[in-house]
Amino acid sequence: MVLESFSTIGSIFENVATEKFQNNANNLVMNNNTMNNNTMNNNTMNNNLKKNMNLLVNPAVNIESYTGMELLGVVLMLIIFTLPAVVIAVRCNPKSPVLMGIVAFLFDRIYLFQHVIRKYMLKEKGYCKNIVVN
Repeated sequence: MVLESFSTIGSIFENVATEKFQNNANNLVMNNNTMNNNTMNNNTMNNNLKKNMNLLVNPAVNIESYTGMELLGVVLMLIIFTLPAVVIAVRCNPKSPVLMGIVAFLFDRIYLFQHVIRKYMLKEKGYCKNIVVN
């Protein structure tokens, strides 16, 4: 889930960058058409063209344009999907809790799948006996 979340965040950034790139490209075309239709002096035309080319080459993608709902969604997904896997990994593997916690954090679904196979289908002796609910 964590790796999927990074992919989701990347696609959000990509969508924003693509949108800004398309808007800047449209502005470039519109401004160039305006410059062709109107008679302007040479300096103004060159300055406008340089500004538009700079916007086209360096689209402004800043994190301030986000409302915070995307970040909240990613954090909630991490908590809801990965926290149970990490807790199970740490409690069921007392010999290497940190390593298994990291594995469960990065690959939560795979870890939970192997946990179910080992505990309930194979009924491996001594696996995950230390989870006690008080």
